[in-house]
Amino acid sequence: MEDRRKIRTKRVIKETFLDLLKEKEINKISVAELADRADIGRGTFYLHYKDIYDLYEQFENEIFDQLEVFYDNKILNSSFSNVEKFVELIIEYIFANKEIFQILIGSNKGIQNTNKFKEFFKKKEWELSKSINGEVSEYQKVESAFTVAGVVSVLEEWVIEGMIISPDELEKYLKKILLKF
Repeated sequence: MEDRRKIRTKRVIKETFLDLLKEKEINKISVAELADRADIGRGTFYLHYKDIYDLYEQFENEIFDQLEVFYDNKILNSSFSNVEKFVELIIEYIFANKEIFQILIGSNKGIQNTNKFKEFFKKKEWELSKSINGEVSEYQKVESAFTVAGVVSVLEEWVIEGMIISPDELEKYLKKILLKF
């Protein structure tokens, strides 16, 4: 278990990194600039991360770890095991963490595409199908790829456009579209 100083230092580094991502692209951020803004030495940065890209990757991995816990707790432990509930909970999660998602997706300064999100959600849908049916058919793979690609693309647009429509409204639209299939 990490001590409180390490946890605090990593939090300060990540917060500073997010602030810098609001201003510029990741390839324009230097360790020296981040360390200066975070009021830490460059050596302290290197105790935790190899470089800016390692910091970004670890930050992104933490988001996916949190998303996985959220998904497992909310979807797998729920009486609802359907796409509608999934959509509702993912919109809720993104909206609750909107600043991070707006920086990483909306600004085009962090995540350059959403393939990791698509792969994550396809994997989760396949795990759910496997737990219910004992296997994942080719049809289910194609269906989940189609559904996930569509939902993730809509969510990406929603974030990029500044979440102008409310989460409830977006949820209503997506559910209506998904019910057509």
